[in-house]
Amino acid sequence: MTPAAHILAAHEIWPRISQGQLITSAVRSWAAQHRFAGSRDRRIIGSHLFDIARWRCSFGASDDLAMVIAIHAHLTDQNPEEIVSMGCGHRLPHVAQAFQQCGEIPVFQGHVTNVPDWMLPLFPAGKKTAQALQDRASITLREHPHNPLKNKNIMKSLGFERTFYSPFGWQKNHEGQSWKFSDLPSELEGLLEVQDESSQLACLLAKPDRSGLSILDFCAGGGGKGLLLNSLRPDCSMSAFDADPSRMHDIALRFRRAGLVLPHICSSKPKESYDIVWVDVPCSGSGTWRRQPERRWQLSKDDLNNFVHKQRDIIHSAIKCLAPRGQLIYSTCSLFSSENQDQISWLLKQYPYLEPIDIRLKWADLKLPPIAQGYVGSALQLTPEEHKMDGFFLSILQSNLG
Repeated sequence: MTPAAHILAAHEIWPRISQGQLITSAVRSWAAQHRFAGSRDRRIIGSHLFDIARWRCSFGASDDLAMVIAIHAHLTDQNPEEIVSMGCGHRLPHVAQAFQQCGEIPVFQGHVTNVPDWMLPLFPAGKKTAQALQDRASITLREHPHNPLKNKNIMKSLGFERTFYSPFGWQKNHEGQSWKFSDLPSELEGLLEVQDESSQLACLLAKPDRSGLSILDFCAGGGGKGLLLNSLRPDCSMSAFDADPSRMHDIALRFRRAGLVLPHICSSKPKESYDIVWVDVPCSGSGTWRRQPERRWQLSKDDLNNFVHKQRDIIHSAIKCLAPRGQLIYSTCSLFSSENQDQISWLLKQYPYLEPIDIRLKWADLKLPPIAQGYVGSALQLTPEEHKMDGFFLSILQSNLG
C-alpha cells in the first residue's frame, strides 16, 4: 500500500472507532476484509488512527480526509499539498477520486485541547492534564520483587532505564515504533510483567504489613495487581474474583510463570471474610488515555454516571467480604473526582466504621522519593502531567468493627 492509501484507509476506519471499537481491533477487522494489507500496512494505518485520536480537535475535530492529511503532514513535516497531489495521481481510481474531492486542509491550532469540551473541567488540573494526555506513554515493565533480575545490564542494553519512584520498574520511550512483550529476549521470560509505574506504586503502598493475612482481589481482571501484591508478600494467601470470570483466564498462567503459589480463583462471589479486600473498580480509564486515546471520544456523560453507580454497587458487594479490623482498598485508573474522592466521601457516609489511612505516612515509611501534588485528603492521585505515569487513584480504609 502507498502512503496515500494508508491515509485513506485510516479515514475510512475512523467511524468504527467513533462507534466504540478500539483502534487495534478496528484495524484487525478492517484488514480481515482487505487481505492485501500486510503487517507493515496495518501498523502504519494504526499509527494514523492513534494520531487522529490524539490530535483531531487541533485540526477541526471532524473525521474527513482533509483532517487526516493535515495531521499526518503536521506530524511528519510534510507538505499537505504534496500529499494531496500524490493521492490524486494514485493508480487506484477510488483512492484518486477521494483525494480529488478532498476539501481545504485545516490549519493546526496549538491552543486547542484534544478532549470533548464537557470533559475538560473534570480533570484535576484542567487544560494542563488534558495536554499531558497528548503524549504517548512509555513502555513500562516491572520485575518480581520476590525474584528480581540478577543481570540488570540486559535491561539497559535494551534501552530501558529505572522508573523514578518504583524500585522494581523499568521504562523506555516507544520511539515511534510498535513494541510487543514478546520482543524481549528469551532469557527474560517469566521475570518481567507489563505494568505502569502508578499501578506498581499502588501495590507497594497496599502491601500487607504482616504475614499470614488473607487477600481478596475483588475485581481481579487479568490479575496484575494481585500478582504484584503476592510477589511482595508471598507469605499471604491470595484469592481472586471477577464478575466476569472469563477475564481471569490468564491469572493461573501468570502466577505459575512467576513461580508463585496459585491464588484461589472464586467462580462465584466469595462468602468468606478477608483481611484485605482490594476493589479496583471498572471506571472511565481516563488515566490511561495516553495509551488508548480513542477512549476519550467514546465516553459520554451518561457513561460516566453509569460507572459511578456501578462502582457503588460493587463497593456494597465487596464490603460484605471484609473481615472485622480488615482493610478495604479502593482504586481506579481514573482522573475524575466523581470516580475517586467523591466516591470515598460517599463510602465513608455509608460505612462510618471505615477510617481512611493517610497514604502520606505509608509513602514516608517506604522511603520513596518525595512526591509533589499527589495527595487528595488521605488518598493518592497520580497524574500524567505531574508524575509522568498513568493516572491512578488509591484510598486505603481501615475497618474499626470488632
